[in-house]
Amino acid sequence: MGRNVFTQISDTLAPLRDAVAETLNRRSIDLWKMHPEADEALKGVTIRELIEAVPQPLFKPSSTMGEVGRAFAEHNHELFYICGDGQVLQGVVTMTDWMRALSRAAGPDTPVADLMARHPITLNVEDDGAAAAAVVREHRVKNLPLVSCRSNRQIVGCLRTRRLMAHVFNEVGRPGQLCFGDRTDRGCGEAQPQRLAMQPHCRNAGGD
Repeated sequence: MGRNVFTQISDTLAPLRDAVAETLNRRSIDLWKMHPEADEALKGVTIRELIEAVPQPLFKPSSTMGEVGRAFAEHNHELFYICGDGQVLQGVVTMTDWMRALSRAAGPDTPVADLMARHPITLNVEDDGAAAAAVVREHRVKNLPLVSCRSNRQIVGCLRTRRLMAHVFNEVGRPGQLCFGDRTDRGCGEAQPQRLAMQPHCRNAGGD
């Protein structure tokens, strides 16, 4: 990709830097304080039922920062996965990673291997929703790559935190009927926890 095109993409995405970082910080969800019925709803669903398609295109470690920048500009994805032969997962790169590399003078020909997060946390498609929630709690990620088998790390899909929450809300009730946090909120009873606010929109399973 030409340097002029790379510069145009950089200029287009640069104003999003602060907004992206702020949004990612807001999306952390404290699942430790979920109601028991929500936990049961998560235990009752397998990851296979919640799987979403892998963000396309997949990149190789040798792919360039310019190629990844074009993909961010052309697709509505927050991240892309980096894979070797046979779609074996090797890393993940977010828009925040891309912006950070840009600010450190990376160029359009810089290989994505230089900025990707290596060996991201994964889930097996046979795990259940509770296992996914535990990973979200511990690592504060909002997207998780799904692999067919942990031994080969072949990526087969993606799981977003909001997909987990949507399942809970569908099984237990409307979002406003689930209470979290420490705030007294009308409709949740006396001294009830704060309601969870759903956030819009796959660091890495290792994300920021």
